[in-house]
Amino acid sequence: MGLLLGLVAAVIMQCAPVSLTDPVKTQPPPPEAFLKTFSTNAIPTIDGKYLAATTVIPNGGGRYPVILIQTPYDKEDLSNSYFSLLAAQPLFDSALYAFVIVDWRGFFGSQAAAVSGYDRGKDGVDCINWIIGQPWSDGSVGTWGVSALGYIQYLTMVKQHPAHKCAVPIFAHSAYRYSDIYPGGVYRKEYMLIIGAVYGLDATFRQHPYDDLFWTLSGQFPIDKLTVPVLVVAGAYDVDNRPAIDIFNALRASGGVNAREGSRLLLGSWIHQAVRAGGADGEFTEQEMKFIDTDNVIQRKSLAFFNYHMRNETGNEVSSWSVASVHDYGSGIWNGFAAWPPPGAVRKRWYLHKSTVLSETSPSSAGDTVTYQYRPIDPSPTIGGPTLLDTLDKGPHDQRPIQSRGDGVFFSTETLSTPIRVRGMVHALFNVSTAGDGVSDTDFAIRLTDIHPDGTSLLLSDGIARLKLHQSYQTPDTIQANTVYSLVIELCNQISHTFGTGHKIGIFVTSANYSRFDKNMNNGLDFSEMLSPGVVVNNTVHCNSGYASYIELPIE
Repeated sequence: MGLLLGLVAAVIMQCAPVSLTDPVKTQPPPPEAFLKTFSTNAIPTIDGKYLAATTVIPNGGGRYPVILIQTPYDKEDLSNSYFSLLAAQPLFDSALYAFVIVDWRGFFGSQAAAVSGYDRGKDGVDCINWIIGQPWSDGSVGTWGVSALGYIQYLTMVKQHPAHKCAVPIFAHSAYRYSDIYPGGVYRKEYMLIIGAVYGLDATFRQHPYDDLFWTLSGQFPIDKLTVPVLVVAGAYDVDNRPAIDIFNALRASGGVNAREGSRLLLGSWIHQAVRAGGADGEFTEQEMKFIDTDNVIQRKSLAFFNYHMRNETGNEVSSWSVASVHDYGSGIWNGFAAWPPPGAVRKRWYLHKSTVLSETSPSSAGDTVTYQYRPIDPSPTIGGPTLLDTLDKGPHDQRPIQSRGDGVFFSTETLSTPIRVRGMVHALFNVSTAGDGVSDTDFAIRLTDIHPDGTSLLLSDGIARLKLHQSYQTPDTIQANTVYSLVIELCNQISHTFGTGHKIGIFVTSANYSRFDKNMNNGLDFSEMLSPGVVVNNTVHCNSGYASYIELPIE
């Protein structure tokens, strides 16, 4: 950063005003515009507070469209990362835009502005009002950012500021829903260790383990008030995969006309930490680096989207984009779709058999079951998946270490003679029972894997379901030992993946995936208690003519 600052001026250059339709928007920037001026500012808010901001202005003179980034994670860190000379940053290296990076109210440089329960969307409006009043602004604003920086874009979009032209929320949700925090009725423990620490939500969310009125109100979001084109960026292995895709589909169905017609989905084979910043590579393992955006696809596509909607760029690639651009990790190919998931995908069932084979043929014998033991004191551990904690692996990882523990059952197809392309959500229906001294509940967890010819069992998606909530997430059932229950399990992430010729489809069934999900103590408690060993149970999956169990894959 010091080298960069040594190359730029110390003050923002004052520029003569130009019309919003001035041809400067379509002219190439002068060479000096690739050097930038950094400045610290205080943005006034409507309630008399101030938000700390860093502005980054090209040195080429004139007025620029502006990219607004609002962050709870320290504007200085973001500025140092995205405008570093250590790595290419296609969006932030652009000489066509000015940037304003703002600390959220109550965070870092904006701590003094803290007000309990304040509508952060209003802060977005105040930032835009300040931006369009600056001499280097051409009066148009786009927003950009990852995770929480995407969430606040939705809050800002709702306010419908006329200068807000488009948005690029990356790996983000717009509201907290029950299914996002309690998938299958099970608490997302490691996710909430992070979210709870940063935003103080853990205690509140733990007070609502069932899908009650709190979640109805929390999950509401006025999609119809979103009126600008949105590039929704999602990751196949991201913690906010489903919320992001759900928002995109809601935009296409119920947003304002520009949002309906102009919004696009970019779904890549990425983890939550995929957006590159200068010098970040050392934070990830070799396996995790496969799911980092090393090619800067997200920044390049963001820049094209901004150019199209903010600079009216002719011949822009956005005009020919498919509604959904989706990367298939198995084949390594980007595919374009008119909708996501593709409406032409056909759902096919693979049945579980006692022989631990997955087959498209339903079981014909009576009474077949498979049983394994689950001990809460030693739950099946999380290896990979959509995780946040630094102590956990992230993204697809080999599941053989947990498959060999003996506390689950692994099913697989025969070797595939032709590729199978999965597009969207994977569901399962299991007929199950549990037995143990004092048992009154348990969980069933699934991990979908791609078994490679060398035996690697690569995790693609996972899911879990709580037995006492098999009928309803609103009201728990009283579970009886040795009684068969039908349990629907939705895997958490939508995927686009080709199982290649010579590969197998694998399903690992156990009763924990800890600490990604909280472990079930099998005694009826909603949350695990560290001082209790819980109840040891024998859990059974029924796979016979009377009680068939299967997974259902959307096949293109």
